[in-house]
Amino acid sequence: RYGSGKTASKCMKKFFSDLELAKKELLPKLEPHKINPVWSIEAHDEYVKATKCHICDLPFDPANFNLRKVRDHCHKTGKPVGAAHSKCNLDRRVKKDLRVLIHNFKNFDSHFISSHFVSKDPKAKPKGLASNTQHFRTMTLDNVTYIDSLGLLDASLGELTQDLASNVHDFPILKSSGIY
Repeated sequence: RYGSGKTASKCMKKFFSDLELAKKELLPKLEPHKINPVWSIEAHDEYVKATKCHICDLPFDPANFNLRKVRDHCHKTGKPVGAAHSKCNLDRRVKKDLRVLIHNFKNFDSHFISSHFVSKDPKAKPKGLASNTQHFRTMTLDNVTYIDSLGLLDASLGELTQDLASNVHDFPILKSSGIY
Protein backbone atom coordinates (compact mmCIF):
# COMPACT_ATOMS: atom_id res chain seq x y z
CA ARG A 1 0.00 0.00 0.00
CA TYR A 2 1.30 3.42 -0.94
CA GLY A 3 1.18 5.89 1.92
CA SER A 4 3.73 8.63 2.18
CA GLY A 5 7.43 9.27 1.84
CA LYS A 6 9.71 7.53 -0.63
CA THR A 7 7.20 4.86 -1.64
CA ALA A 8 4.56 7.43 -2.61
CA SER A 9 7.19 9.46 -4.47
CA LYS A 10 8.27 6.38 -6.47
CA CYS A 11 4.65 5.60 -7.22
CA MET A 12 4.02 9.12 -8.53
CA LYS A 13 7.18 9.02 -10.67
CA LYS A 14 6.07 5.71 -12.23
CA PHE A 15 2.52 6.98 -12.73
CA PHE A 16 3.60 10.20 -14.45
CA SER A 17 6.24 8.43 -16.53
CA ASP A 18 3.58 6.04 -17.85
CA LEU A 19 1.13 8.91 -18.30
CA GLU A 20 3.65 10.84 -20.43
CA LEU A 21 4.01 7.79 -22.71
CA ALA A 22 0.23 7.53 -23.00
CA LYS A 23 -0.05 11.26 -23.78
CA LYS A 24 2.55 11.00 -26.56
CA GLU A 25 0.57 8.16 -28.12
CA LEU A 26 -2.99 9.38 -27.57
CA LEU A 27 -3.01 13.20 -27.78
CA PRO A 28 -2.09 13.27 -31.50
CA LYS A 29 -5.10 11.03 -32.15
CA LEU A 30 -7.35 13.70 -30.63
CA GLU A 31 -6.15 16.36 -33.06
CA PRO A 32 -8.67 17.00 -35.82
CA HIS A 33 -7.55 16.16 -39.32
CA LYS A 34 -6.93 19.23 -41.44
CA ILE A 35 -9.58 18.51 -44.05
CA ASN A 36 -11.32 21.42 -45.72
CA PRO A 37 -15.03 20.74 -45.98
CA VAL A 38 -16.48 20.52 -49.46
CA TRP A 39 -20.10 21.58 -49.53
CA SER A 40 -22.12 20.18 -52.39
CA ILE A 41 -24.79 22.33 -54.00
CA GLU A 42 -27.44 20.31 -52.16
CA ALA A 43 -25.68 20.74 -48.78
CA HIS A 44 -25.27 24.46 -49.45
CA ASP A 45 -28.95 24.81 -50.33
CA GLU A 46 -29.96 22.98 -47.13
CA TYR A 47 -27.68 25.31 -45.13
CA VAL A 48 -29.24 28.41 -46.70
CA LYS A 49 -32.80 27.13 -46.05
CA ALA A 50 -32.11 26.08 -42.44
CA THR A 51 -33.92 28.12 -39.81
CA LYS A 52 -32.95 25.99 -36.78
CA CYS A 53 -29.73 24.55 -35.40
CA HIS A 54 -29.36 20.85 -36.25
CA ILE A 55 -27.80 20.24 -32.79
CA CYS A 56 -30.26 21.90 -30.38
CA ASP A 57 -33.22 22.48 -32.72
CA LEU A 58 -33.61 26.15 -31.69
CA PRO A 59 -33.89 29.03 -34.19
CA PHE A 60 -30.96 31.15 -35.35
CA ASP A 61 -30.53 34.77 -34.25
CA PRO A 62 -28.07 36.76 -36.40
CA ALA A 63 -28.01 39.53 -33.77
CA ASN A 64 -26.58 37.18 -31.14
CA PHE A 65 -23.02 35.95 -31.81
CA ASN A 66 -23.60 32.63 -30.01
CA LEU A 67 -26.85 31.95 -31.87
CA ARG A 68 -25.76 32.97 -35.37
CA LYS A 69 -25.77 30.37 -38.16
CA VAL A 70 -22.49 28.65 -39.04
CA ARG A 71 -21.56 25.68 -41.23
CA ASP A 72 -20.95 22.57 -39.16
CA HIS A 73 -18.79 19.79 -40.57
CA CYS A 74 -17.04 16.64 -39.37
CA HIS A 75 -13.43 17.48 -38.60
CA LYS A 76 -12.27 13.97 -39.47
CA THR A 77 -13.97 13.49 -42.83
CA GLY A 78 -14.74 17.06 -43.88
CA LYS A 79 -18.32 15.98 -44.61
CA PRO A 80 -20.90 18.77 -44.11
CA VAL A 81 -23.23 18.11 -41.19
CA GLY A 82 -25.57 21.09 -41.37
CA ALA A 83 -26.36 24.53 -40.05
CA ALA A 84 -25.63 25.09 -36.37
CA HIS A 85 -25.41 27.86 -33.80
CA SER A 86 -21.89 29.15 -33.36
CA LYS A 87 -21.95 28.12 -29.67
CA CYS A 88 -23.41 24.65 -30.36
CA ASN A 89 -20.78 24.06 -33.03
CA LEU A 90 -17.92 25.08 -30.71
CA ASP A 91 -19.33 23.01 -27.83
CA ARG A 92 -19.27 19.95 -30.10
CA ARG A 93 -15.49 20.14 -30.52
CA VAL A 94 -13.43 17.17 -29.50
CA LYS A 95 -11.62 18.04 -26.30
CA LYS A 96 -7.86 17.64 -26.58
CA ASP A 97 -7.22 16.22 -23.15
CA LEU A 98 -6.98 12.76 -21.70
CA ARG A 99 -9.42 11.55 -19.08
CA VAL A 100 -7.96 9.49 -16.25
CA LEU A 101 -10.41 7.88 -13.86
CA ILE A 102 -8.98 7.19 -10.42
CA HIS A 103 -11.03 5.44 -7.77
CA ASN A 104 -11.32 7.56 -4.62
CA PHE A 105 -9.33 10.36 -6.27
CA LYS A 106 -11.11 12.96 -4.16
CA ASN A 107 -10.05 11.52 -0.81
CA PHE A 108 -6.52 10.34 -1.47
CA ASP A 109 -4.82 10.57 -4.85
CA SER A 110 -5.73 14.16 -5.71
CA HIS A 111 -3.40 15.33 -2.95
CA PHE A 112 -0.46 13.36 -4.39
CA ILE A 113 -1.12 14.48 -7.96
CA SER A 114 -1.52 18.17 -7.08
CA SER A 115 1.59 17.98 -4.84
CA HIS A 116 3.55 16.43 -7.72
CA PHE A 117 2.63 19.28 -10.06
CA VAL A 118 3.36 21.97 -7.51
CA SER A 119 6.78 20.44 -6.81
CA LYS A 120 7.55 20.49 -10.56
CA ASP A 121 6.06 23.92 -11.18
CA PRO A 122 5.11 26.12 -8.20
CA LYS A 123 3.04 28.27 -10.57
CA ALA A 124 0.90 25.30 -11.69
CA LYS A 125 -2.76 26.15 -11.38
CA PRO A 126 -5.06 23.15 -11.48
CA LYS A 127 -8.58 23.68 -12.72
CA GLY A 128 -11.34 21.57 -11.35
CA LEU A 129 -13.96 20.94 -8.77
CA ALA A 130 -12.42 21.02 -5.29
CA SER A 131 -13.79 19.70 -2.03
CA ASN A 132 -11.16 21.73 -0.17
CA THR A 133 -7.62 23.04 -0.83
CA GLN A 134 -6.09 19.56 -1.22
CA HIS A 135 -8.95 17.33 -2.37
CA PHE A 136 -10.43 17.51 -5.85
CA ARG A 137 -13.36 15.64 -7.40
CA THR A 138 -11.96 16.51 -10.81
CA MET A 139 -8.73 18.28 -11.71
CA THR A 140 -7.26 19.31 -15.04
CA LEU A 141 -3.54 19.88 -15.36
CA ASP A 142 -1.31 19.71 -18.40
CA ASN A 143 -3.88 18.26 -20.87
CA VAL A 144 -5.05 15.57 -18.44
CA THR A 145 -8.35 15.57 -16.57
CA TYR A 146 -8.39 13.39 -13.46
CA ILE A 147 -11.84 12.22 -12.39
CA ASP A 148 -12.91 10.47 -9.20
CA SER A 149 -14.56 7.27 -10.42
CA LEU A 150 -16.01 6.54 -6.97
CA GLY A 151 -18.76 9.08 -7.61
CA LEU A 152 -19.57 7.52 -11.00
CA LEU A 153 -19.91 3.86 -10.05
CA ASP A 154 -22.88 2.05 -8.58
CA ALA A 155 -20.81 -0.80 -7.11
CA SER A 156 -17.55 -1.33 -5.27
CA LEU A 157 -14.35 -1.91 -7.22
CA GLY A 158 -14.30 -5.48 -5.86
CA GLU A 159 -17.69 -6.24 -7.41
CA LEU A 160 -16.78 -4.54 -10.68
CA THR A 161 -13.46 -6.41 -11.03
CA GLN A 162 -15.23 -9.74 -10.49
CA ASP A 163 -17.34 -8.91 -13.55
CA LEU A 164 -14.18 -8.08 -15.54
CA ALA A 165 -12.52 -11.39 -14.72
CA SER A 166 -15.42 -13.34 -16.20
CA ASN A 167 -15.78 -11.21 -19.35
CA VAL A 168 -13.78 -11.67 -22.52
CA HIS A 169 -11.98 -8.48 -23.55
CA ASP A 170 -8.71 -7.25 -25.04
CA PHE A 171 -7.65 -4.97 -22.18
CA PRO A 172 -4.99 -6.83 -20.18
CA ILE A 173 -4.42 -3.82 -17.91
CA LEU A 174 -7.95 -4.30 -16.58
CA LYS A 175 -7.01 -7.80 -15.42
CA SER A 176 -3.88 -6.62 -13.60
CA SER A 177 -3.66 -5.13 -10.16
CA GLY A 178 -1.20 -3.24 -7.99
CA ILE A 179 0.51 -1.36 -10.82
CA TYR A 180 0.48 1.96 -9.00
